[in-house]
Amino acid sequence: MLRKEKSAFIFLLLCVYTLYAQEENRIRVGLELGPAKGADIAFLAALEPKFIINENSTVGLRLGVAFLLGRNIEESMKSQYIIEEGFSLHEIYSLAATFDRYLGKANSRFQPFIGGGLSYYKLSGISNISTKDNHDVNLASTTKVKGQMGLLVRGGFELGKFRLGLEYNSIPKTKIQVPNGDIAGSVKDSYFGVSIGCIFGGGKN
Repeated sequence: MLRKEKSAFIFLLLCVYTLYAQEENRIRVGLELGPAKGADIAFLAALEPKFIINENSTVGLRLGVAFLLGRNIEESMKSQYIIEEGFSLHEIYSLAATFDRYLGKANSRFQPFIGGGLSYYKLSGISNISTKDNHDVNLASTTKVKGQMGLLVRGGFELGKFRLGLEYNSIPKTKIQVPNGDIAGSVKDSYFGVSIGCIFGGGKN
């Protein structure tokens, strides 16, 4: 990590700590884990600090990662490239601005919710790509798969500090670009997940 990135990270931690000290009863942090399904089986994890707007609403910043086996890849028509991913493990990192709306009665321990957010998804590269003329040369290290803005849609319930949710991460189709600028194909990395977690901090007990 570069020095500037370290400084920015430390500054962010100080800001969060200061906000927590001033608004302790209005800050909560969620930690979630669970299975997911993309092209094949997957696993997700997320950490989400939230600010309580009122008794029915929160806004948050969700840091997430999903580990997926396989990918939904489409090769371009008449492409001279061969993309071979198989069941390789790849990861998707996400940073989402979120909003949740609670539907239960005030002060109730059981709180159904619906929510979602706008998210940036950083996608992993392709593990194996070659040309039809030279199958022995792997272009994966120089092939680009750009990150995408997408949508997070979710719902579920909280019971005290326990949280169970269903979520869908909609990620637009992304072009696979080789070093010379050619488009070898595209990848669609959207995934569905079940998240199980707990909540720390203010809010309903």
